[in-house]
Amino acid sequence: MVNTELLDVKIKESGLKKSQLCKAMGITYQAFRLKRNNVYAFTSQEVNTLCELLNIRTMAEMKKIFFS
Repeated sequence: MVNTELLDVKIKESGLKKSQLCKAMGITYQAFRLKRNNVYAFTSQEVNTLCELLNIRTMAEMKKIFFS
């Protein structure tokens, strides 16, 4: 499950808009919202893309956000 609160903090810290993240991942905003709210799971490629864009550098931080 995605820790939505931590993900939102990282998005705010990055200064990127959610629409920019969606474009980089190749998904719609609606798909992003559903995945962020744990209706569907992010794919491993989407997680990798988010980690790169949001400057998530450690495995511990990635697990804390995406696999809580």
